[in-house]
Amino acid sequence: MVSAALILALAIFGLLLFIGRVSSRLTERISDRYLSLDIPSGILCVLAVCLYFYIMFCRRDLFDDPVFIWILIGISVLTLLEPCIRHSKILQNKIDAAKILRTLEPRKLGKVICQHYEIGIGEAPVRIVQLSDLHYNELSALFLAGVVKEVNNLEPDYILVTGDFLQKVGEVGELKDLLKDLRAKNTVFYVLGNHDFWIGGEEAICEALNSLGWVRLNGRFVETEKVLFFGTERPWGKEENLALPKSEKLKIALAHDPDEWENTASLGADVTMSGHTHGGQVRFGLFGPLILPSQKGAMRAERVLCKDEHILLISRGLGKPYIRFCNPTEISILDVRR
Repeated sequence: MVSAALILALAIFGLLLFIGRVSSRLTERISDRYLSLDIPSGILCVLAVCLYFYIMFCRRDLFDDPVFIWILIGISVLTLLEPCIRHSKILQNKIDAAKILRTLEPRKLGKVICQHYEIGIGEAPVRIVQLSDLHYNELSALFLAGVVKEVNNLEPDYILVTGDFLQKVGEVGELKDLLKDLRAKNTVFYVLGNHDFWIGGEEAICEALNSLGWVRLNGRFVETEKVLFFGTERPWGKEENLALPKSEKLKIALAHDPDEWENTASLGADVTMSGHTHGGQVRFGLFGPLILPSQKGAMRAERVLCKDEHILLISRGLGKPYIRFCNPTEISILDVRR
């Protein structure tokens, strides 16, 4: 019975993983852009569950056959293959990223976790704070007001907001009243996210934010003293082809969707800051994220990825309207010293 319990536990966790991966498609409103690449692992999970219940209710005598038991255990253990491979890739990404980016100890600021990164050494840093996936509604208003105060206390030089501002376009006025208190020493840059387009709020949101002096970076770049910022709202927004000037300055891209990383890197981004995946929203230890709206698989739920010396930072965001499990809300700090 110990082996049967092990099989059932692995199979159920695997089935949850499979359901989550399929649900990822539904969270994107059945967009053809999104089909999780983690499905093979999920199929093994379903197979393990089906075999277990078939033997449990139709052929209990097979539990006395060690061959069948080992077959079931083998299939169940295979459900761990995908998360194990993913964790090995995560470790390699951390090693590669550490050559460029220092990940400092996270700390709690009020009700959010502050993920802190640093590039370069020496001189006083340019402090950049990223907010993502606010998903403002009346239930999250008080929480987000607290976030605004905590961000102001960090005294950022620049603030980057990477999309998904609203749940309902009719609440844009309340959102503006909340964000008018957000302070950066220089500029607040932003791009829109998929929800902003889905609710038909592009014009209203941009009008409100631009009136606060914020700068939208959809297909645009702004060169500052030490950093060149640019942004994209693809695949939902339309933009002109972007050509960046030659510059030795650090290039930071804003992209709501982390799946745009390859595109921003090809344009010359050293660092791409994104959101969208919410870290998977619900996480189960080794099994990782349950739901993940990414074409690239569950890796796009991780905070730091690195490829060919290009860094991708994925914020798990501030989205309070949704259930979160083992996955607290967060903001990010990037201190640029070089």
